Amino acid sequence: MFIKRVISADLRQLLSVCSDFVSRGGTSRRKRLRARGTSYARAITVPLVLAAVSTVGCGGGSGSGTANANTGTANTGGSGSSAAPQISNLTYPNSIAENSNGTVTLSGTLNFTDNGGGLATLNVTVLDANGRQLSTFSNPIAGLGGQASGTLSATIVLTVTGTGTFTFQISVTDANGSKSNELTGTIQVVYPVPALQSVSPISIPINSPDTVVTIRGSGIVAASTMQVNGGTQITQGGFIPATGSYFFTVPAADLTAIEPLSITVSNPGTAASNALTINVTANPVPSLSFLSPAAAGLGGG
Repeated sequence: MFIKRVISADLRQLLSVCSDFVSRGGTSRRKRLRARGTSYARAITVPLVLAAVSTVGCGGGSGSGTANANTGTANTGGSGSSAAPQISNLTYPNSIAENSNGTVTLSGTLNFTDNGGGLATLNVTVLDANGRQLSTFSNPIAGLGGQASGTLSATIVLTVTGTGTFTFQISVTDANGSKSNELTGTIQVVYPVPALQSVSPISIPINSPDTVVTIRGSGIVAASTMQVNGGTQITQGGFIPATGSYFFTVPAADLTAIEPLSITVSNPGTAASNALTINVTANPVPSLSFLSPAAAGLGGG
């Protein structure tokens, strides 16, 4: 019981206890106390160090990404202060499809401990493959007030510069302003597989000249390629990100037979989208509705 009281006390209390104890004993007790006092001082130091580093883990999990954990710093700013929060075991998908607006949506989880029970913000920095910072931001954390440990789930939108490898760094800050260790992850941003919704026009007369067609859908990007009947590759067109639409020209050479045209879209490195159909139709039979003049004189010139 004496040892437990000493471990939980600060150094000033320990010296006071030691002084009282020595005053009640002789030389032999004084020597024993000095030996014990050295041992007790180490017992006070070790728990403080463990509070800062014992919860640090190696990230990554289930093969869904990698993370590196670094030691956080303890908040020693006076009575009642606690160690900085700690995070570990970051999990996330390591391959993410790019959104059409140059962003990716990343969802993941991490474990945390926070003796103060007041995680306040999630801090994120995004770097490109060359280590150049693309963005940094902090998002508020809600719903964890008073919780000393657990799992934090988050969905964040990261700005990227196309496809490729990107690095992100994550930390948390508590309500006292103490910042945790930092976890670093790497993601591979890929093009999405397009999903087509509509095409216009839905029919083109046979033997028409080059005809402009507009398609709409998701996952269409500036680098998308259009296919007609799985063969003709059309890369020249216009992309409108705000509406998710792309217009391109079907060449006259594909309009020489009465048949359906299967229109698909693919992105670099992806499979083709679902197919939409444009029908090449026969020229309509003329239908007269007006003739002028309606009559002419016999032998008239």
